[in-house]
Amino acid sequence: MKMIIIILIILAVFSFVWSMAAFRVEGAEIHGNMQFGYIPELEGFEAEIIVQFLPWYWLELYAGINVLMEYSGQRTSFYPFNDRYSVGVKANITDFLYVDIYHHCAHPVYSEYNVFYDRFAGGNKTSMSIGIEW
Repeated sequence: MKMIIIILIILAVFSFVWSMAAFRVEGAEIHGNMQFGYIPELEGFEAEIIVQFLPWYWLELYAGINVLMEYSGQRTSFYPFNDRYSVGVKANITDFLYVDIYHHCAHPVYSEYNVFYDRFAGGNKTSMSIGIEW
């Protein structure tokens, strides 16, 4: 059993190193943004994480998650009622022309309040846009 665990660890480490080397792009950039705040209109909080990866100057990959939460007011605890996910890819065809494909989906959440919040309907949207930047 000990030998199997050692072999699995070695395979995991070397396969990770190999995959990192295979996807390494010189000059690639990774950007991120995290925010947390109170939204008076919802009487709750919002947490958001966005990650952007630029492997080449002409390609941008991005993804994010946004969670809306109730605040109980009695103690330090939060109860989520909606999760929103987004993912997209943007390709610069020329210095001025780009194509952007974006997917956004929202999912109501069943929280510890044992109440299903349906303020926001679940759903998704996929869009493709072509634009000019100058």
